[in-house]
Amino acid sequence: MIGRSGSRLVHAAAQISQLSRLKCANSLNTRWSSTTSKDHVPQMFEPAAASGKSPMRRKYTWIEALTKLRAAKRRGDFTGASLEPQLPAVPTLTNKSMSDSYTEVRLNLKSDKWLMDVYCNAAGRLRIGQIFQDLDALAGVIAHKHCLPYEPFLVTASVDRVYMLKRMETVQDLILAGAVTWTGRSSVEITICVDAKSESDTDQPGGPDRLADFKSRNRYLVANFTFVARNPTTNKAYPINHIEPSTENERKLFEQGERHNMNKKRERDDNLDISPPSNEESLLIYNLIQHPPPECIRVADTTMKSTMIMQPQYRNLHSFMIFGGYLLRQTFELAYCCVAALSHHTPRFYSMDTTSFRNPVPVGSVLYMTAAACYSEPQDEGSTIVQIVVDTVVRDILHGTTTPTGQFTYSFYVHTHVDIVPETYQEALRYLQGRRTALATRMEHPSTLNSDDTPHELVFE
Repeated sequence: MIGRSGSRLVHAAAQISQLSRLKCANSLNTRWSSTTSKDHVPQMFEPAAASGKSPMRRKYTWIEALTKLRAAKRRGDFTGASLEPQLPAVPTLTNKSMSDSYTEVRLNLKSDKWLMDVYCNAAGRLRIGQIFQDLDALAGVIAHKHCLPYEPFLVTASVDRVYMLKRMETVQDLILAGAVTWTGRSSVEITICVDAKSESDTDQPGGPDRLADFKSRNRYLVANFTFVARNPTTNKAYPINHIEPSTENERKLFEQGERHNMNKKRERDDNLDISPPSNEESLLIYNLIQHPPPECIRVADTTMKSTMIMQPQYRNLHSFMIFGGYLLRQTFELAYCCVAALSHHTPRFYSMDTTSFRNPVPVGSVLYMTAAACYSEPQDEGSTIVQIVVDTVVRDILHGTTTPTGQFTYSFYVHTHVDIVPETYQEALRYLQGRRTALATRMEHPSTLNSDDTPHELVFE
């Protein structure tokens, strides 16, 4: 039994622990944004880009949303994925500039050690999964601003290749900045960059010209998100405002978006699920399987799985589906575990390759994630780039049905020699797809992998 003095000590320790958690949550949210609403209670899980941003602030608690959902179902008038009022069938669209949606978020990692504590991983490096979550949240804010005054159901459709452009030698204050740079009828492309804060940066946000500074020495990361707008009642595509470039830099960004859109269409046509491998690729697979390298690792031996219940704390603005950035973080960290386990080294993030969100993930469903290595490519000095694919499937608890929801591809750099070898036809196709992805990545972003300048997320080492 614990004595009276011991009981007081336990109680005091519990109070201190709870107070620390509350102070941490409040502190983090005020550091992330200077515009936190007084009526919005800070929450630890909220990503930096969403905290305090009024366009993306949830309008209902989960209990309120659940109560409204049940009442709407009893009345028989809930047919979509949102509780928002019905949108006009034919909206009045306008031309918007990139400045209308341009948004910045500051992460003061250098000047705030406790904020840095949230963003570092066990190896003392930047926790890239957390950054991905923030980037998706920021993209959602930007897409929402562009669509105003209408509020369609916005979902992440895909993420184009994301590169770590250079080595982060020391802890830096970071600026996450982005804007809508291209639009289709019901889709938008959002370009986001992550820069180190420089002496020339003021407290006032910049503009789209920052995104067009492709050769910035302070740039660590570039990402392109595609969001699609849906009518929350019918779940059909919903038209959105057009983008109108007004400067030379904005025209360059718009043309870049057009190229990305054409490249995605071409990649869909060239996918190995549709067209067969070339003769060269077939011979490569034949030789690899017939004459595998010594001490190779079978694809089947790299498989790693995770199962999670989707809790409402990670829901999106519309209350009933899971926020895409949360899925990016979870899949990235499973991929990180996978490559660490097969290589027995601490991996460094190299790139996130084109990623697709096929179906939404409902709150309350069960998410199954399966990660496996699909391709490896040797580098100088005995190091390797290893590509990991994470497939996600969601199960409806009430009906028992399963639906594929997405595929996420990440590449990591490890300081050891790794040879991944497929055995089945499906594994061979994934190996070849990974090889094509690696070649495309080198063409779009020439590799700087060498002993003096390895692109990764190093913070302390």
